[in-house]
Amino acid sequence: MFDNYFFLQRVTHELRREFQHYSFVESFSQSKNELVVKLEKDSFAKFLVFSFYSLPPFIYSRDNFAKAKKNVAQHFSSLEGKQVIRLSIDQYERNIRFEFESDHLVFVIRGNQSNCCLVSDDQIVSSLKKKKEYENRKFSTVYSASNIDFSVFKDKFKFNECINSFLNGEKSILHQIIGKEILTEIISREKEGKEVSHFEAFSEILEAFNSANLVEYDDGTFSVGRFFSKGAIIREHGDFFSSLQKIFYTRKISLNKEKLKENLSKIVYHQIEKMERKLIKLKSEESLSDNSTEYRLKGNLIISNLNKIEKGSKRISIESPSGELINIKLDPSKTFHDNAEMYFSKAKEEKKRLESVQELIHSTEIKLNQNREQLEKINSIEDSYILEKMNNELSALKKVSEGPQKVETKFRHFVVAGGYNVFVGKDSKSNDLLTTKFAKPNDLWFHVRGASGSHTILRKKEKVKDFPKETILAAASIAAYYSKAKHSKFVPVAYAEKKYVTKKKNLPSGTVFMTRVKVVMVEPKLPEMKGENA
Repeated sequence: MFDNYFFLQRVTHELRREFQHYSFVESFSQSKNELVVKLEKDSFAKFLVFSFYSLPPFIYSRDNFAKAKKNVAQHFSSLEGKQVIRLSIDQYERNIRFEFESDHLVFVIRGNQSNCCLVSDDQIVSSLKKKKEYENRKFSTVYSASNIDFSVFKDKFKFNECINSFLNGEKSILHQIIGKEILTEIISREKEGKEVSHFEAFSEILEAFNSANLVEYDDGTFSVGRFFSKGAIIREHGDFFSSLQKIFYTRKISLNKEKLKENLSKIVYHQIEKMERKLIKLKSEESLSDNSTEYRLKGNLIISNLNKIEKGSKRISIESPSGELINIKLDPSKTFHDNAEMYFSKAKEEKKRLESVQELIHSTEIKLNQNREQLEKINSIEDSYILEKMNNELSALKKVSEGPQKVETKFRHFVVAGGYNVFVGKDSKSNDLLTTKFAKPNDLWFHVRGASGSHTILRKKEKVKDFPKETILAAASIAAYYSKAKHSKFVPVAYAEKKYVTKKKNLPSGTVFMTRVKVVMVEPKLPEMKGENA
């Protein structure tokens, strides 16, 4: 309703009563998308406020306004001392004009494209918004008039046809000009049993718009004069602009509350969706499959059949106690006992991995339930202060939680023995990012010795003092795999805590210095449990 053309006709009428023959003193902005105009008559000042930082745009009169002492921008100073001769609104266009002797100050009401222009002989002399784009251009070109037949508003037959087309589901610019609320009221008056045509109902509404009081309803809306299509009346207001201001800011608070709820719900719902996807992945057959029994069986079969295995064998088939023929892959460079130990180690790793997955499932389910409860709580809160506080907190948490994840997508990610996370650079740029920005002081940093390769980080768990040996070896194997030495049987990999790895200025990407170095010999390979970006 605030930006409806017919309502703006009434606003223009009220502005005319307030400001005609007043002289321009100054106009200024002290907040984005708000213009304040000070006018004066017989040493008595009044203020016109044009606010369009929130939708819909709003123009109203005030008896006083506290101007800030700094960060204030002045506008349209060439009007200083000039008198308002006439106030008008362009026919069927939402342009309110303050007419001076040779210039017009035009308030253009177009939603988020609203503007204020100083116009002389149809040329834009100055513009509040888009100065470079609009100034010295014709106003009628920048804000061209609607090319439609406005006689419909004077012709009973045409108007009734216009409303009938709306009832049949057709939409046009005429319907936009009339506005949804007025259209609904026209149709409502016919349904109320009033023997009036659409045109007569429209004429009654416009007549009320010219002089009736503002009426506020229990659904948060208002009208000029009684609208039968709306809810119960809360109050009928007297003074036009003071009442309009109260209604506008009450509605603004209500809309802001709904916007906060919508934003909060969106943040929480996003987290719920994310956790549901995570649970699906964690509960997948691949994630929960337990291969530890198979690995242990293979290790035991190797030990119990040592005298039957030929030296240098790469693969053997041995019958299990249940009579099933089991195929076992061997590493011919290792002893039979070492091969068996490798399978026993795999069985242990698998058990630890499954424990880690179950812990993740449990913690994720708790967080998921907490978020679902929070979503219900948001919908029941009516206090704007609490909503604002929650919005600030959740927005901050969102930034914190999303920030590292956005960085992590630049690396390969693996989960190794004990549920530890390993991150590997993809190129020289991400190597630098991994080492200088992402890695924490107590993480372990790995790099293959004697060859080029990716930087690798083993993330330290909270409240865990030392890394398990098998975890370090698994991370080193990954570092070896992502190196030029990946086709070697065994590769030396150096590692140290990240706090002992430094990068000096002006060195090429990926070049670092290490101290307190340890070296392990490992087989280049990847773990069976991969992360999201591997």
